[in-house]
Amino acid sequence: MSITKLSNILTLHTNYNKVCTINFLMKSITLLLFFCFLSFTSFSQIKNNKLGAKGGIVDVDMIGDRGVNFELFYERSLKYNFTLGLDLGVANQSNFPEIFQATSLVAVNGLPVAVDEEIMALDGREGFLYGYRKYNVQYAQAYIKYTIPIKIFGNQISALTGLMMQHSEGTQFSLRQFKYRTTDYTMISYTPRYDISSYTRSGWLLGASIEREMQKSFVFSIDAKYNLVWDSKKLLSHFSALRVGIAKRF
Repeated sequence: MSITKLSNILTLHTNYNKVCTINFLMKSITLLLFFCFLSFTSFSQIKNNKLGAKGGIVDVDMIGDRGVNFELFYERSLKYNFTLGLDLGVANQSNFPEIFQATSLVAVNGLPVAVDEEIMALDGREGFLYGYRKYNVQYAQAYIKYTIPIKIFGNQISALTGLMMQHSEGTQFSLRQFKYRTTDYTMISYTPRYDISSYTRSGWLLGASIEREMQKSFVFSIDAKYNLVWDSKKLLSHFSALRVGIAKRF
């Protein structure tokens, strides 16, 4: 890979992720509006339907970094405290520092000078742990939710499980190999490495939520969710999310 391609690969992948996210959100809104219209025309006299949005923090790789999650959802109440739901969401997470965007000056290894300086200043023993990650996830999920029939301080507690389809894209930067002095552990040389993944997989989800009925048929919620992809790859195998949400009954 040439120096120019290596220095621009992160920027190109970021732009591609933005286009995919915008397209996914447009399709998501259209699909949810369709379900909303269908439910409204069929059950306009009974408020068994709920349409809303959630937003919060997400941990895509489950190693401690944080990102943002946004989700649109539709739910239809069934008998015996069960609810059928559909949601569409995106998750974005990156711990790449701004120095990776400084591409005006490029070092020998095809990296911005500031990145090269940061690597060469490492304690050689830290080379194995050095790296950054960027993730973009788009998903669609169908789930069944059960609500405990007893309210606790006016709140309803629910648990859910279901299936999902997830499209994941990721970029991971690390050191392919490096050398350092054994006397003072000063870095001598290194070879950078980019790993890029893009795939679509199915999986399952588990979650729990606390909901509270508000005025004018609005519902406020706090929920946590864990997604696990079957046949997961090296990157983007699963993620957990903690969100707040607002929905409207109709």
